[in-house]
Amino acid sequence: MGITALWLNPIFEQIPQSRRYHGYGTFNFLNIDPRYGSREDLKELVEAAHNKVIRIILDIILNHAGNIFAYKGRNRYYYQKGSNVDYQP
Repeated sequence: MGITALWLNPIFEQIPQSRRYHGYGTFNFLNIDPRYGSREDLKELVEAAHNKVIRIILDIILNHAGNIFAYKGRNRYYYQKGSNVDYQP
């Protein structure tokens, strides 16, 4: 079939309490979301693909993360050009 690559949707760990998955709520960019298996599963997939000369592309949403921080005082923040807002992790 001439397949040379598999492009996977975002597989990184999402906010644990969220039942939805769309890739825009990443909680931990270093872990695989359990709904997609484990790190070992990913390693096995990559190894099997590479053995067949197929590359794996991991789609990752770097400019979005889950709602995992809050602004001081729990104030909502709406972007305003040039503003600085303190936040707490």
